[in-house]
Amino acid sequence: TVLTALTSAALASENIGKVYDLAGCQPLTYVQMMKETARKTGKKRYFLTVPFFTPTLSRLWVSLITNTSKNLIYPLVESLEHTMLARKDHLFSDEWSTRTYFDLLEKASLKTHPSHSLFQFRAQRRTVRSVQRLTLPPGKDAEWVRNQYVHWLPNFLSPLIKVTLEGVNVAFSLFVKKYVLLEMKLNEERSNKDRQLLYITKGILVADKNRGRLEFRVVLNRRFVLAAIHDYNPSLPWFIYKYTQAKLHLFVMKAFGKQL
Repeated sequence: TVLTALTSAALASENIGKVYDLAGCQPLTYVQMMKETARKTGKKRYFLTVPFFTPTLSRLWVSLITNTSKNLIYPLVESLEHTMLARKDHLFSDEWSTRTYFDLLEKASLKTHPSHSLFQFRAQRRTVRSVQRLTLPPGKDAEWVRNQYVHWLPNFLSPLIKVTLEGVNVAFSLFVKKYVLLEMKLNEERSNKDRQLLYITKGILVADKNRGRLEFRVVLNRRFVLAAIHDYNPSLPWFIYKYTQAKLHLFVMKAFGKQL
């Protein structure tokens, strides 16, 4: 709807210099939205109304509970002070007049997941994407960086974490080899001098359904190398992962950057 309106407005000369509002559905409050969503999904939720509005406190707990970026949460919470209603005398279209909030959600859900309605859908497990840009020494490549990484790690993480190298496999264990925390395998077919790709295959810290991978890729006229984790599913609960394993990974990558 938004894209259609933007395109139509931009292509019609009579719209030049005018200001329009877009309405998606019939108006409702945030409380009504949350209550009805809970009812439709079969969840029992309790709501407590307070006589004051504290943007600072609200944005902090919302950011903590939802694990969402502050850059997104802060403007949204601060906007709660204002009504978000489209002005009737500035409407671009009146298509919204018969639609409800749940009509739109149901339609969007069926497009994305044809076999499920909105209220049958359950969010997928959160996945990790982490990218660090490291300075690449002159004349070196991604293969050299990978070799440095797997040979530097055992000394850096000793004695808490044991790193074992077996051919193209790299295993991280807790003290002894028996308790494998995480294992990676080099994909030789998709790797070359400027790109090294290691798939995260198994381990205590790896969820059953996992497509995670660690990649080293040379970029920006060979001045830098990206160290990136893609589509990794941790087995730890997200809140615990965020403040333990994720922090350790960032610490290790920063130290490795200094090593390079």
